[in-house]
Amino acid sequence: MLDLKQYNLQDKLNVSTISDSFQEISRFNMVRECYGFAKDLETLLASQKIESIDPILFSTYRQMIVRARWIALYWLSEQDIIKMFERDFVLSFEIPDFDHWEKLLPFLLGMFVFEDRDEFKHKIRGALLKNNEQITSAEPKTVVGWLTDYNVTVGTGIISRIASARYFASNHNFNQLDPADKEKIKHLLKFYERIKLSSLTIEGMESDIIMTRDNGDLIIFRNGVIEKINVPSKTAESKITVVPDWVAKQVIVPAVVEVVAPVVAVEPKIEVPVVVAPKQEVMVENVPVVVSDTAVALPVIVREELASVDVSAEEKILASYMLPKADVEQINNTIFEIYSGLDPSRLDFTKLLSDFFYQAILDGHKMKVFACLRILAKDNTLLNMLGTDQRFVDLVPLRQDQTKAQMSDILKFILQGKLGLSEKEAARWGAEVVHALRIHNSSMKSIAEWDANTKAFKWV
Repeated sequence: MLDLKQYNLQDKLNVSTISDSFQEISRFNMVRECYGFAKDLETLLASQKIESIDPILFSTYRQMIVRARWIALYWLSEQDIIKMFERDFVLSFEIPDFDHWEKLLPFLLGMFVFEDRDEFKHKIRGALLKNNEQITSAEPKTVVGWLTDYNVTVGTGIISRIASARYFASNHNFNQLDPADKEKIKHLLKFYERIKLSSLTIEGMESDIIMTRDNGDLIIFRNGVIEKINVPSKTAESKITVVPDWVAKQVIVPAVVEVVAPVVAVEPKIEVPVVVAPKQEVMVENVPVVVSDTAVALPVIVREELASVDVSAEEKILASYMLPKADVEQINNTIFEIYSGLDPSRLDFTKLLSDFFYQAILDGHKMKVFACLRILAKDNTLLNMLGTDQRFVDLVPLRQDQTKAQMSDILKFILQGKLGLSEKEAARWGAEVVHALRIHNSSMKSIAEWDANTKAFKWV
């Protein structure tokens, strides 16, 4: 990444150089680099007084800053995130394949008190309702205008998908939009509905929960929907058929099955040979998939009604994720101290954090270890650190088969062997870590799940 401090921003020849540098880090979604880029460029704009000297040039640089901040959204402060939704929401649509919920999710997962998550989501809704940016070329044009029109038409409570679909089908203003603007409004309203849901309910809980029912069935709670996992037989596990990438996004391969074949991207087709015999037509997320006679069994997610699960089971699952308030405050304070002491925009931040993490493990300092696990999982650097830093590998003795320790072995040893957690509590943290990592890698293998029989988490 460029050292921006050496550039004279008034020299328009430097604009393309700086823009090319930003395009490189944004193209690969380099969160830490985007955060540092935005921070350095904003400081430089102020020190060189570009806004007063050349407002047009200032606007060009500021658009880079805003896009960089959206990419690094969950690195920002709560106040800065709210400002992004209130003042700079529309520019985010210029970032290819940008998903506001996916960018916000890591920040929400870092809030251990579920009531705090709800309060924060309420503030974001309020920010959007104050946003006067123009989002479409046709009326009502602004973000607040569209949200007001939507609320007047369908109401302000939790809206069903049918009601939302009816709005899109019958609303005169929406039907006058061009396709690009229609997609913007659909995305806006889908996000608006998602942040209405309370984190204290199964429907609104941000974490995915894998659990085993009393009858042995594996299910996942994801965004309030129960997804049953049909696990293939052991004979089928050894022969996994390659699934096209566009189908793999719809067919969720649960972590209880080791997927050994690569996922290969191909052009989308309506009929694709996927993985279950005998031949039948199934619906996965409204995508028809014709199943081949010769295909091998892969897990297929089957939707169920939420009402089929005991309410007490829901309450126990939710309660299992809620840490004592004192622990939550200590972890949050520790995360703040880490970020304050180790500037996350530094290029050697990961190295400094790994040293801090390792020492915390040796010291048996629970809150520091928990805080580091949160940061590393959120930043998607935990797997690489545990796999390549020999210090962490050497913490755990070789397996009986003399193979190197895996992430689950290292985490289990750190949480139980070094911190002295019970197996249930350690597994709960294991489940949390994997969920945070799945934001970056949806096929991440599970290492812990909720067991309906024992009403607690367990290692798998």
